[in-house]
Amino acid sequence: MNQTQKQLSLKPSLANIAKSYCKRNNINEKQLLKAMNWYQSAIRNSKKNKQI
Repeated sequence: MNQTQKQLSLKPSLANIAKSYCKRNNINEKQLLKAMNWYQSAIRNSKKNKQI
């Protein structure tokens, strides 16, 4: 196994990162996901409005 493969296998998944973040900052994980989805939706909508 080369060095980059070792680094890739050691990185935690995004779900684990989110869980750790929520636990560390005392945030409800469902609320975080809801907020992230809202933010991504707002970004998409603003890009659509700029194209018009």
